[in-house]
Amino acid sequence: MKVWLMGTNAVTADFLALVANRLPLAGIIGLTEREASDALSGLVPMREQADRYGIPFVGIESYALTQSEDQAALEALDIDLLLVMGWQRLVPSWLIEHCRVGIVGSHGSPQGISGGRGRSPQNWAIMLGAKAFSVSIFFIDPGIDSGDVIDTCVFPIEPNDDIASSYAKLVYLTADMVVKAWTTGALAERRASPQPKNGLYLPQRIPSDGAIDWTRSANDICAFVRALTRPYPGAFTHLESETVRVWRARTFDLKHEISDLEPGQIIMTLSNGCFVVAAGSGLVLVDEHEYEARPLALGDYFTSVSFVKQMKAIVARHREKYPDLPLSKEILIAADR
Repeated sequence: MKVWLMGTNAVTADFLALVANRLPLAGIIGLTEREASDALSGLVPMREQADRYGIPFVGIESYALTQSEDQAALEALDIDLLLVMGWQRLVPSWLIEHCRVGIVGSHGSPQGISGGRGRSPQNWAIMLGAKAFSVSIFFIDPGIDSGDVIDTCVFPIEPNDDIASSYAKLVYLTADMVVKAWTTGALAERRASPQPKNGLYLPQRIPSDGAIDWTRSANDICAFVRALTRPYPGAFTHLESETVRVWRARTFDLKHEISDLEPGQIIMTLSNGCFVVAAGSGLVLVDEHEYEARPLALGDYFTSVSFVKQMKAIVARHREKYPDLPLSKEILIAADR
């Protein structure tokens, strides 16, 4: 069988490293060389990855696969099975029809693939305090994460997990499931189970949804930061009119009552550049940030942006664009707090 891999980011590169010597890959499909951006989080030059493993590479210009030249290039390839890992766009019907055996993707959520179809499932899981994540490999169909499921694994989301470590867990288990399904013949024979027809969906997040609400608890704020850290654009806050981007933060428990603190107030600066901020309950130690306007100082206040209002705006945006895709209850609960 002619097995190809399609992807464009760190998930693809990490998956390739795990399966390169365990699957007979005929080639890799990826984006042509370009600069990383908020729309291409974690972009990895896949031509370099292909060269590393001595595998042919086919470069694509359009991430959405809408250019006729890209369609012609892919339809000229001899593809039995296409593995799509780290390609965060819907696969068009013409490509599904072109692959003789099918296209295999990976998706999941704390509520399983059917309970959290759609966008940013791992970001949402960490942000909303999920304790575990269920990931499935499945045959991609023209719907949104609605195809027949081949296999499923569940991994814990630990208090120190951020989006990068969560992706690492997902990639390891996905590679393991794909290799197992290849070895047992489940891929070649398309052995899979249909999903329930009435799935629930997660809404798309955009970079401007990353504003921090300092009136929330320290635990909630730190989870928010972990969910949006690199390779994503990051959580951010404002000091006057300037943006402060927060990459790493943790709770700062003194077991001591501190009064007269306002959420968003810097109560301590450290010589190493870290600082402590008052939250709605508890304290947050910011270990890594970006801000070059001036040194941060005691008494500085960061502006809070209501998390609930952000959630309501995200829900409204989803419903306007996808009125027929019902949202997961966890998203609705977060928007109604």
